[in-house]
Amino acid sequence: MRDLTGIVARVHTGEEVRDFDRRAIHQLSIPGIRLMLRAGRACLTALRGRWSDAKSVTVVCGSGNNAGDGYVIAGLGADAGLDVQLIETGDPGKLTGDALTARRFAMERLGGAVGAWPARGDVVVDALLGTGARGAVRAPCQAAIDRINASGKAVLAVDIPTGVDADTGGLLASEPVRAAMTVTFLGVKLGLVTGPGVDCVGELIFNDLGVPPESRQGGGVPVLDGRIAVTRLRRRRNAHKGDFGRLLVVGGAEDMGGAVLLAGEAALRAGAGLVKVATRVDNRSAILARRPELMVRGLAAAASEAASQLTDPPRPRPSPSAPVLAATTGARRSCAAVWTPANRSWWTRTA
Repeated sequence: MRDLTGIVARVHTGEEVRDFDRRAIHQLSIPGIRLMLRAGRACLTALRGRWSDAKSVTVVCGSGNNAGDGYVIAGLGADAGLDVQLIETGDPGKLTGDALTARRFAMERLGGAVGAWPARGDVVVDALLGTGARGAVRAPCQAAIDRINASGKAVLAVDIPTGVDADTGGLLASEPVRAAMTVTFLGVKLGLVTGPGVDCVGELIFNDLGVPPESRQGGGVPVLDGRIAVTRLRRRRNAHKGDFGRLLVVGGAEDMGGAVLLAGEAALRAGAGLVKVATRVDNRSAILARRPELMVRGLAAAASEAASQLTDPPRPRPSPSAPVLAATTGARRSCAAVWTPANRSWWTRTA
């Protein structure tokens, strides 16, 4: 999957991106068919850039605007000299608006020819369902997905792989389309970067369709720009670990110290200055062997230290707001006391 740093500032729900589309049409007066043509061109450009030796393409269209993008790809592909196989899984008689216009665009260039399974193109384009899909896909669509996946061909998904929920990355199909590349428009959907659906996306390409950023604002989840974070977190040359907060990781059953080790490593990588791990004694050697920067104490010693401070709370720390991280669900069963700085008190085990 492509690194989104510096490409987009936020990722969005499917409805938020559809609102961007409506704004472009109604506020900027960009005809919907023009946006569809731009989307189709973006997909074909990405396809030919990735698979430059491809001489043929199979475009599988469902219904709605996602199918409209597919029809545009088929028409533009024919204009570019590709051998185009168009497979329709929906009822073309039910198409309306821009999707119907796009189909006419394709039919004019393909001489009205519509193909049938199996897919014979060097690359298969998934234009079955888009971001508005909800609930489990129906049997005819699942059958088309299965044929695409069984073809053994490289797959380009239009906007989102069919069978992946645009908002959550959840699976709407028993087996979604598994794409080698996904070209998405106007905004990157949450479902492309979260949940099990990320394994179906392949290389992720974003195209804004020429819609200015001010018309693609609102909502979404921010994407951390690691380059800015590194600049802002740059430390003084004479700094030491005591300047950057203290964190306690508690957990780890006997011979199961992996979770606390990984949590401790993550804390160090995230920038915590002094990280202490309280775990069972038999986990100590393995943790220190891999990560000697961690301060590892047995649970009994940690509990003893905690008990000694019940009446003598710790001195103020540089970052006292969150020094405790429980790494496992059994952490409270393992430890006698944990300091909770929010109310400057200890949580203590009573049983």
